[in-house]
Amino acid sequence: MAGFNTAVTGLKSASTMLDVTGNNIANSSTTGFKSSRTEFADIYASSVVGAGSSNNPGSGVTVSDISQDFSAGTIEFTNNNLDLAINGAGFFQLDDGNGTTTYTRAGAFELDKDGNIVSKNGKYLQGYGLDAQGNVLPVQNLAVDQKESAPKATENIDLSFNIDAGEDSSILSDIFDKNDPGSYTYSTTVETIDSLGNPNTIRFYMVEQPPEREVYRYDISSLITAASSSGNALANSTTFPDLTDGGPTQTVLTVQLESADSTSPLSASGTVNLSVLYGSDLAGAADNSERADILTGAINTELGGDYVTVAYTNDRFTVTVTDDQFVNSGASLTLNYTGDDAADAIALFGAAGEYLADLTDLSVSSFVMDIDDLLNLDTLVRGDTVRKADFEATDPRIDIDSLNYDPETGIFSFEVGAAYTQYGDLIVEGADSASTEVSLVGGEPSRRDANAVQTLTLTEDPSLFTLPSDSTVLELNQDVDVRIAGVDIQLTRGLTLAEIGSVIESFQSAIIDKNPDIESVSYDTSTKTVDLVWKAEVGEVENIIVSSSNGTAPFTGSGIDVDIQAVKGDNSFLAQYRMYGFLNNETALDLGKVQDPGEGNLTEVGPIRVGFDTTSGYLNMVNGMDVAFGATAPAIRIFGADPTNPNDDLLDNDTDSLAGIVLDITGTTQYASDSIVKASSQDGYPKGDLIGVSFAETGEMVASFSNGQRQNLGLVAIANFENQAGLQPAGDTEWIATLNSGTAILNPPGAGLNGSLRSAALESSNVDLSAELVKLIEAQRNFQANSKTLETMNTVTQAILQI
Repeated sequence: MAGFNTAVTGLKSASTMLDVTGNNIANSSTTGFKSSRTEFADIYASSVVGAGSSNNPGSGVTVSDISQDFSAGTIEFTNNNLDLAINGAGFFQLDDGNGTTTYTRAGAFELDKDGNIVSKNGKYLQGYGLDAQGNVLPVQNLAVDQKESAPKATENIDLSFNIDAGEDSSILSDIFDKNDPGSYTYSTTVETIDSLGNPNTIRFYMVEQPPEREVYRYDISSLITAASSSGNALANSTTFPDLTDGGPTQTVLTVQLESADSTSPLSASGTVNLSVLYGSDLAGAADNSERADILTGAINTELGGDYVTVAYTNDRFTVTVTDDQFVNSGASLTLNYTGDDAADAIALFGAAGEYLADLTDLSVSSFVMDIDDLLNLDTLVRGDTVRKADFEATDPRIDIDSLNYDPETGIFSFEVGAAYTQYGDLIVEGADSASTEVSLVGGEPSRRDANAVQTLTLTEDPSLFTLPSDSTVLELNQDVDVRIAGVDIQLTRGLTLAEIGSVIESFQSAIIDKNPDIESVSYDTSTKTVDLVWKAEVGEVENIIVSSSNGTAPFTGSGIDVDIQAVKGDNSFLAQYRMYGFLNNETALDLGKVQDPGEGNLTEVGPIRVGFDTTSGYLNMVNGMDVAFGATAPAIRIFGADPTNPNDDLLDNDTDSLAGIVLDITGTTQYASDSIVKASSQDGYPKGDLIGVSFAETGEMVASFSNGQRQNLGLVAIANFENQAGLQPAGDTEWIATLNSGTAILNPPGAGLNGSLRSAALESSNVDLSAELVKLIEAQRNFQANSKTLETMNTVTQAILQI
């Protein structure tokens, strides 16, 4: 009877369903578990005879497959960054180290003693390696192989700040001193890191340019060697030639002086009758030194001044130009002899002819000028378009209009624009191979206010002033109406010069009201001058208009053509700053200041210039380079700021391939508000220790270090299959690939059909416990029903046996 076998197959199948359902229920809390389903198929025995008969009762049931449900389970979040879950399709790939590869959805990973990321049973999680540039390497064991983060020296600083436009630069100390808060406008500090990870600071100081000009005065007389004759050595030092030896023609010496500049009026000439002088003085002199003094006096008497000196040294007489004005003008000395004893005179003083001064050209920041240039600055330097442009390009700090040379004192002077006050050094020296040093009078430049000043000099014009019989002071003999800068001033008869000055000074308020840019009007009794001082921020101004209704006025000049002495105004200081940098507030830094003109084209320690638009307050100049509105400021290169790398060598971990530190001050402003730092950051960091590992959604394994740095150590690989139903369970919630599943296809999370990665999360079992309990009831019912079939068949068999 086939019924027994049919009942047995039913019992077996129901028992298998109970096993599968029980397994599902048992793993309802297993991480990454995928539930299984029992699938049945009927059994029909076939034979050649009667094959295909429709009345075949069948032979029972069989379990055709136990399939798995790979649908995703619920993702639950944890506090462990090494807990991973795949949000979507895919499997983690594991390697047991012996060549066996398995796949899992259970992402409860941990670190082993070697830093490898392993599953709970010690298998290695697989992923892509990453090189230093972030390029993907072949699949390998994922490991946390960076236990510390190496220090990185600061390469870039981003700093922006506001400087209060209301600060008064005129009250700052003349010389910047980082230890004197009264010598700078604003300062701020940025922390940096050196190549060994040590913290350092760079302190920046901003010094607003004062409304002053520096005045440089150099004594260049050391560059000029006076003209001197080449006296001949006497055969016998005690012998003096007889200049009256009976010849018919007396011996005469002609001495002529003339400036090196042919247009200069400096010249002198004179003749000395040596025969008469010999007969009266020279012959009776005690020695040649006394004769030299006699000759000095005689020649200077004929020249009309103390211009030369005759000296007796080394058995010879020399004539040397000694007057400062002639010497500093590079004057030449010409000697001529006539008469019967001219040969004897030549033996005394040297050959007839011209003796020239030995001149060393003057180098002003490498712009070379000779004595002719100095004596004719207006025509040969300022008046020459090419040379003027060359001078201004060579050293733009110097105001070419202020160049001046005084041959009486040998002083060469000039002024530096207010924008460059205390900015670098001026190189003034002899333009010879030895670079003859020229002394700066006083050792330091002096200063003058940058205000424009217009000066009227009062004078006692004889047509306007007379001396009263009862006074010793000249008085105005008529009423004079003058108009100064648009203001009418009546000078009444009887006023003295001092009183006229006081009257004009009393109109200061009226003159200022008419001319708001004028700062003050004052009278100086010692110089008898009226000074009109303009506000410094005005800069250069045109001369005021001075007129008189009388056709003349008590001022220097002819008639009403008043001579106004003007001092140039300069407002280039407005919104201009010098920026200094100090390492650890001790060592001055090279911020990229180009060497002073005449020294070279490298950079040197010192301040750089920073400027702002006086209207908008925006940064418009950095280190001499213009900044367009809204544009990025030119980079400031800081050298010497790493004490462990004093030569600013490029390091292996250098990322910008630039020596030194790059400072960006884009966004810095000068507004009328408090001076504050608006933003500050730098990219260096010290050595750091590993404090944790996390994973990004795209699979990057990111190590976090105590220095705040993060580093990608690898990339999790996600495996997918053409037929994941063909995977074979291998225990431990793992599967192995089979021919039915196909070869694993690896890609990063989120690529293609792969799901994204969730860190600090685990995928729960996808078992539906309610459904499984229902299945359990179904399996029990099936088992009982098949048992009933077996019981019935047994009863029937017993009945047959009793027949």
